[in-house]
Amino acid sequence: MLLYLISLSKKSVWPGFFAFNGNPILETLTLPASTEQIERGAFGNCTGLTNLNLSATSLESLPDQLCYRSSALRRVALPAGLRVIGTNAFYQCKALADCPLPSGLRKIELHAFSLCTSLPSVTFGGALQVIGSSAFSQCSALGSVSFAAPGPEELPSFAFYQCSSLTNCTLAEGLQR
Repeated sequence: MLLYLISLSKKSVWPGFFAFNGNPILETLTLPASTEQIERGAFGNCTGLTNLNLSATSLESLPDQLCYRSSALRRVALPAGLRVIGTNAFYQCKALADCPLPSGLRKIELHAFSLCTSLPSVTFGGALQVIGSSAFSQCSALGSVSFAAPGPEELPSFAFYQCSSLTNCTLAEGLQR
């Protein structure tokens, strides 16, 4: 039996630590509104995963290494109430091209989107306060970055390191360094 699609409908604190880590068959995943938490590394190294839909969930934070090295992941729909994206959450998701960030997002941990080499642009809402070091480093297709006011007060070292296509960057007025 091959696993192509998972769609859950019951209340869940799911999936557990590294639950589907390394699954090469899983292609599409949609989690229900009742999902309150996902554990670290749940979908890491899922080389067949192309679409992750979390938009209906009540998640306020994404765990570390959520989709770490899920190289085929192209699209992620995040929940509107999301506040934090964990360390290495989408690290080396090389096909990721569509991942709109919710306007209420407050914190992006270090290396969260490092080596997402297909990501063309990022728009940050005004609620963003913290971007971790190297959060978007080596995103070679990243051409445009935009911060809404008030935005973070500072950008850390290497936040957009080696983003070789970055030609357009709109910074918020509150940025001090």
